[in-house]
Amino acid sequence: MKEERTPDMIDSDNLRLAMETATLPPSGELKRYFLPSTARRMLPLAQQLENAVRRQQNPSHSAMRSLDPFAAKWFEKRERNAALGDIVSIRHRIQMQAHRLLQTEYNITLARPYRLPEHQEDMRQRQGSRQWSDKSRRL
Repeated sequence: MKEERTPDMIDSDNLRLAMETATLPPSGELKRYFLPSTARRMLPLAQQLENAVRRQQNPSHSAMRSLDPFAAKWFEKRERNAALGDIVSIRHRIQMQAHRLLQTEYNITLARPYRLPEHQEDMRQRQGSRQWSDKSRRL
């Protein structure tokens, strides 16, 4: 006999997934995965993460490109690296927020998440987005 899953159980499972992968679904779909109160708390982090990823993937094109392409390339690289540092910081905040919600709302005690270095970020980003897309296929 299958156990009936309550919205609280689904919310806690999704919070645990957010904490483990340090990712969130797109900000427009948060209410689909989380309870409304949890979605409101995670919305600013999801929006910040989307903006940082967008900045990392599409750095602003400098007007200097026509004057000095080497300097423009250096500025773009510096902008990408700054965005990557922001992504790492935001992902750690997502982990900590999910950890805090699991402890306070659901009384689930888990080990405190630790911050991964920047060089592991790209792999974690791809893995986390895959897990959320697999989750949406199951819903």
